[in-house]
Amino acid sequence: GINAEYGASFGKVVTELSAIENLNFFRSQQKNYVCESFESISAFGEHAALPHYDPALNLSAAAAAAGSSSSSSSSSSSSSSSNVPSNSIITTQNLYLLDSGAHYLDGTTDVTRTVHFGSATAEQKRTFTRVLQGHIRLANAVFKKRTTPRDLDILARTALWSDGLDYGHGTGHGLGCFSSVHEGPVLLAGSSRRSGIYIADHPLSPGVILTNEPGYYKAGHFGIRIENAMLVIEPDNNRFNASSSSIPSLSSSFSSFLAFEPLTWVPIDKKLIDKELLNQEELEWLNNYHQKIWLLYKDYDLVVA
Repeated sequence: GINAEYGASFGKVVTELSAIENLNFFRSQQKNYVCESFESISAFGEHAALPHYDPALNLSAAAAAAGSSSSSSSSSSSSSSSNVPSNSIITTQNLYLLDSGAHYLDGTTDVTRTVHFGSATAEQKRTFTRVLQGHIRLANAVFKKRTTPRDLDILARTALWSDGLDYGHGTGHGLGCFSSVHEGPVLLAGSSRRSGIYIADHPLSPGVILTNEPGYYKAGHFGIRIENAMLVIEPDNNRFNASSSSIPSLSSSFSSFLAFEPLTWVPIDKKLIDKELLNQEELEWLNNYHQKIWLLYKDYDLVVA
């Protein structure tokens, strides 16, 4: 597995690349597995501050930061340093981010989790919790039909904004099955922009699958991202609280609304959560999410290798 504490206790070294290799092996043992759906992003520490870091490309966070901030005269000299091999060992000293997915005969996945195998700093816990709050607020959204992804993007950012923080990428994208894992036309972003086949103003409709992946990246230090796939659905009254569903005048009005249903069931690292920052609705979502994971997987034998 990729548990650094477990590996260290047995004299094993786990690197960014070997973690991917192990993950791919475990996935290959699953029913209907075909292949990876994209090149995994396995990033430890400062490398996770690069949203699309790839250890196989030998691109270090320090070299990227130097290249982006240097003048044109010095950038050529720093570019060579970006080719220095960088396949970090995963230790207990910082955050580890893993963004990965696979094609199966019955579907395609794209999931990101950020974990810490030691003790996170107060700053890391606070920013992780702000990212989690954004993820939950988007996941819990109930919105009118014909709403566009651009209208919803702000939900994933307001918790970070309250601390003067943000992230520089879109919040989500359409997720295809055995096509591009980034499938158009859905683009969940705050700007009214087009990027190839992606359109932030394309209205959402039932049956659309998209990702929910807010993050935070502190250059040269660490990165955080939490990503699930979600299905756009027409909700029934059971999704709403008892007070609203018991009001006859409201029960029929839900037909003009849409909501999200999670498709990804992977635990979120609770050690990284500052529970004092969560409101009751966010805490209930988190507990319900982990309860569903327990019910789904409690009968499986989990083998650490």
